[in-house]
Amino acid sequence: ICRCGAKKVVCGNGLRAYITDGANGVLFANEVKNLSLQATKTAFVLEVCGQEITVETVLLGEGNAENIALCAKLCQEMGLTAGEIARGIAKLTPVEHRLQLIENGGVYILDDGYNGNPRGAKEGIAALKRFDGRKCIVTPGLVECGVLEEKLNEELGEEIAKADLDKVILVGDTLIGAVKTGYTQANGDDKKLIIVPTLDKAQELLAEWVGAGDAVLFLNDLPDVY
Repeated sequence: ICRCGAKKVVCGNGLRAYITDGANGVLFANEVKNLSLQATKTAFVLEVCGQEITVETVLLGEGNAENIALCAKLCQEMGLTAGEIARGIAKLTPVEHRLQLIENGGVYILDDGYNGNPRGAKEGIAALKRFDGRKCIVTPGLVECGVLEEKLNEELGEEIAKADLDKVILVGDTLIGAVKTGYTQANGDDKKLIIVPTLDKAQELLAEWVGAGDAVLFLNDLPDVY
C-alpha cells in the first residue's frame, strides 16, 4: 500500500505482454541497464526516482538484479528517496542456500541447496560458469515438478552438458536417470559424470578433488523421498 492508500502491484518486465502498465494499479519495475554478471558480484544501473543509481551487490545472477529492481520500484512508491533506496540495496546479503556464495580456503561454494525450479537451476549453472578455475555441480535433480518431472530433469542434464563442467556428481536414484539421459543426449562427457547414493558420499569425493580456485555448485539437496 503506497502513501496515498491506493493498492498497487509491482510486476517484472516479463509480464508486459500480458498486462497494461498502470491498469488497475499495476506498475512495472524500471529496466536494469548495463548488467554485469560476475563470479562474485552483480553490477548494473537502475533508474530510481528520476535518478540513475549504480548498483553493486553480492547477490548473484540476472534473477536477483530483477528482484532488486522490483523492490526498488516498490520502495519508490512507498516514498523512499533514491539515496535511501541505494543505501538499502548496499546492505543486501544472500539468503542462506539460495545461490549463496561461500569462500573457504580459496574454494568457492555456490550453495543453492534450497532451489528446485528450472529457471533457478539455469541461473545457478550460469553463475558457476563465471568462475575461472575447475567447476563441479552436485545435484539430485529437480523435484516436485509433477508430470513434467522427467522432461525438466532431462533438460537440466542438457544444460549441464552444455556448460562443459569439469565434474558432474549426481546424487541419489529417483531423478538422476532423467538427468543422466539429458546429459548423455546432449553429448556430455561420461568420463566427468559420477553417480553416488548420498550427499555425504559426494562431499567425500569433493574433499579429494577440489583445490584453491575451484568452484562447486550444490543445486538442490532434497533427498529422493520427500
